[in-house]
Amino acid sequence: MGVTWREHARAVAALEAVAARPAPERAAAAADFTLTLNAYRRPENIPLLTHLALATPSIREVVISHNDPSIPLPLAPHPRVRVVRRDGPYGPIGRYSVALDARTDRFL
Repeated sequence: MGVTWREHARAVAALEAVAARPAPERAAAAADFTLTLNAYRRPENIPLLTHLALATPSIREVVISHNDPSIPLPLAPHPRVRVVRRDGPYGPIGRYSVALDARTDRFL
């Protein structure tokens, strides 16, 4: 079963509406996860992913492993976001290694 263009356009509009809202400065009391994201192949997705993660109550911080210094990361600074810059792709192990310095005991 496919999705029509109209349904797709509605879903994109809903995501854009969520992304237009400012992300909270501080996590909710129940926040106890660090989300790690790799930004090597698709850095253009990082702003929306980060915004949605910051709006999730259980996410205290977002750590982005940015592995391609030749591509700028289109992301505004935020107190709950940390960017780790690397000189090349590290794959999933890179995600785990950046979580070593996480502010929480659990990471995704």
